[in-house]
Amino acid sequence: MSIKFYMNKASGIEIISIEASNEHYKSHNHTLHYVIGFMVKGEIRLEKGTKTYTLEAQDTFVIEPDQKHAIKALKSFTLIAFSIEETFFNTYPVEEAKKIVHQMKQWPKLMDLLMNVNMERILNHIEAIYRLQNTNPATHKKRELDHVKVLICDHATKPLSLDNLAESAFLSKFHFVKKFSAEFGLTPHNFKIQRQIRMAQKQLLETKSISEVAANMGFFDQSHFTKYFKKILKLTPTDYKHACIELEVLDSKPEQA
Repeated sequence: MSIKFYMNKASGIEIISIEASNEHYKSHNHTLHYVIGFMVKGEIRLEKGTKTYTLEAQDTFVIEPDQKHAIKALKSFTLIAFSIEETFFNTYPVEEAKKIVHQMKQWPKLMDLLMNVNMERILNHIEAIYRLQNTNPATHKKRELDHVKVLICDHATKPLSLDNLAESAFLSKFHFVKKFSAEFGLTPHNFKIQRQIRMAQKQLLETKSISEVAANMGFFDQSHFTKYFKKILKLTPTDYKHACIELEVLDSKPEQA
């Protein structure tokens, strides 16, 4: 298995390249990110919400923020995924956003990687996200437990008891866990851990030691941190640091309204 992460902090876009033969990404979500995927070769099964899709070369897919999904290899595959922060769609007008993504194919570090990616289809998905947000705001209506999600995201590195979380939702612990899992695809505990790992990814790129990041993220020790990190990303923190490639700052600036 080979994974590479290409990061551009200026835009909030991360491009992930995955080559694998027998991998299974169990049910998870991406809080605060859209993911647009492009199958370069091979075959996978994508479980998204209540539906299942078989995807082959040249197929694309979109995962919305907090959308429960899982991926299982059916054949050896190569997948390119564009992970784009929600703030990107609020910062750039649609044509400027499409220009930024399209230009990435010309960046030296991405030319070979994106050579076989149909960028027109990626841009069509980006335009569709803008169109959906502008024409159908109800699609993005708040869920009943959004305030609990925000609470977990804001305090993921601190101890959060199930009792207190359930109380903030005015539900029993049993009904709270059931409802939260239904809305976000993960139990509150797993959602918190996933958030800790996402935050840790950014800190690992700041040349901090793994033990320091583990402590900052609220893990009991480095071994527990490494265990959960590898479970979610299929890489150890050390391997992740080696697999990350930081991209140059974008020349493009958001247009002024």
